[in-house]
Amino acid sequence: MKFAEITYCKTYLHFYILKKCQIDDLLHSFYLSKKTRYAYYQNHCIQKNGNIVKQSALLNPGDVVDIFFMQTHETIPSWNVPLDICYEDDLFLIVSKPAFMIVHSDGVNTSHTLNNCVQHYYHIKGINIPVRPIHRLDQDTSGLVMYVKIMFFLPLLDHMLQEKEIERIYLAWVSGDVSGKLTMDQSIGKDRHNAKKMRIHPHGLHAYTTAVPIQNAKNCTLLKCRIKTGRTHQIRIHLAYHSHPILSDPLYGTKDARIHRLALHAWKLRFYHPLLECMQDVTCDCPDDMDVKHFLTD
Repeated sequence: MKFAEITYCKTYLHFYILKKCQIDDLLHSFYLSKKTRYAYYQNHCIQKNGNIVKQSALLNPGDVVDIFFMQTHETIPSWNVPLDICYEDDLFLIVSKPAFMIVHSDGVNTSHTLNNCVQHYYHIKGINIPVRPIHRLDQDTSGLVMYVKIMFFLPLLDHMLQEKEIERIYLAWVSGDVSGKLTMDQSIGKDRHNAKKMRIHPHGLHAYTTAVPIQNAKNCTLLKCRIKTGRTHQIRIHLAYHSHPILSDPLYGTKDARIHRLALHAWKLRFYHPLLECMQDVTCDCPDDMDVKHFLTD
């Protein structure tokens, strides 16, 4: 239910109330936790018609509510590597991750990740906010990663991702000729014989992937893949199970001389923009190593 129209004002969000509600209903509609809502009240970050409000405050149509951002000083080491920025506005930073780079620290590599690159970008732009990716990609996968710049919206975006309201579309070169649409709904569980792998398992988590062929080349096909769930290695294991493993997949396929990493690229994000109140599409071109010219011969 939409309670208000929202305007971003650099240090706060301005809400013009459309429906009668309590202030806590408004915050809860953005999936803020009880702890977070309490922090906004305790830090006097919420004003109704210019006055600080309590949790029980009633809002009527025509009221204006300003929610000021809580200050954070969380930082990680900066890494001065240029970002390939595909989209940026007040709420989002969406970048194209190169293959072989991890999104966030794995406990060992704490300073050479995509997050560290974003931290450097924020630093040189004078942006004092935490680095918060909404999702991640495997190390060998290239493509789009979304970051949120207004922490107030982080719970909402986490909810949207969980409810599959952020659509992620991938491109993959796979082994063999695929002539028609593939629909894959096998459940996925952990492989108890290999901690790095997942496997098809009847008692695993439900997973749903579709793939359509875009172009056929020499003993391989470029597929456009959509995932309705977000299981670990979902596209990789589904395609391998259906006898079309992704080229050079080190876990579920075999090496292919035409590409020296997993031939998977996060090509497109489609999502509802909470500030612009419209659907948004962001794409990024495949890197050169996935260009069709490399796959016309063995």
